[in-house]
Amino acid sequence: MLKNSTKKFIKEQILLQEQTIYGCIDDTPGSNPDIYGNGGYAAINYNPDATNPPSEYGPFVCQYGFTCSTIDQWMGVIYNLAQINQQYFNVTPPPVDQEGMWDYICDVVCSTEVELNPGQYCPACFNGYNTTSNTGTGLSMCECCPEEGAGGWTCISSANDGLGACVEMEGGEYPTEDACLLEGCGPNCPGFDIITDIDWPNTPYQTVEIFCGRCEAFEPGAMEWGEQNGVHCECCEDTVDDTEYATNMITGCDGFNHPLYPQDFRDLICSQCTDPQYTNVHCECCQDGINFNIEGLPVIPDPPEPEGMPGPQGMPSINTPGAPQPKNYKGGGIDPQYLKDKAIFLKNIKK
Repeated sequence: MLKNSTKKFIKEQILLQEQTIYGCIDDTPGSNPDIYGNGGYAAINYNPDATNPPSEYGPFVCQYGFTCSTIDQWMGVIYNLAQINQQYFNVTPPPVDQEGMWDYICDVVCSTEVELNPGQYCPACFNGYNTTSNTGTGLSMCECCPEEGAGGWTCISSANDGLGACVEMEGGEYPTEDACLLEGCGPNCPGFDIITDIDWPNTPYQTVEIFCGRCEAFEPGAMEWGEQNGVHCECCEDTVDDTEYATNMITGCDGFNHPLYPQDFRDLICSQCTDPQYTNVHCECCQDGINFNIEGLPVIPDPPEPEGMPGPQGMPSINTPGAPQPKNYKGGGIDPQYLKDKAIFLKNIKK
């Protein structure tokens, strides 16, 4: 039979377990609301009800939305989380002070098998993280490490339109072009709605999906028109769904008539489409004299006569007197009427 003191201890432990709530416990003041949308905290997922960090991630479960331009602040937070990790889970922190944290991350954690949070995951190491698959969905702190031999990237602003461009140069503040772009350097799309702010029916493209689809296909005309009218192709990204247009680029006329579509292949298909028996999804796209010129197609000669075989007196050929000549037909050697006349000629000559 259990003593009263043992019963009390068990009861206290059960109660303690029931009261333990796991989550981000970093309540450092900042500009982000907590998980309930209240207050202002540095972490974007601070849980005011949490009593302990979860064992799966430790204090690194907190996330902050840092970027490469705020890497010093990011490293300060990472350093503090490592100290808290020792407090809760007795995990030895990196053997550096706060100032040496950045070099330790790049030279050791990002370059070797050494883990910042040994045996566990590190959502705090990314500015986006999927806890279901345990994978980073945003910028990794390792992407901010300078590449060996690289001078860096800088956002150069334009005095004309206030836009910017990522330029590789010595002493650049961003280690990679992606890091520069993630900072928002590029076309000034925030505050501009490419879908509703343009009267698309009164443009050469009729719809934003067509314009963005042609941008994605790197059509020079679309990119030039966009630059001239302040509608930058980059503003389409992650904003406009051009799936239907992309499909049409493969099976429809937009792709078939695209400037980069091989003209000789377009000519071949369109010439075959003159045969009523020929079927191709692109036949409806053929416009003689506009996107192909059947008159300019080379005449397809008949197969040469086998060596040693007789000519006009034996096997009939294109040189046999009275034989229909491909050059006299609009479609050349594959013109439907030519093929019909040729069949009649061969039938009659064999009689």
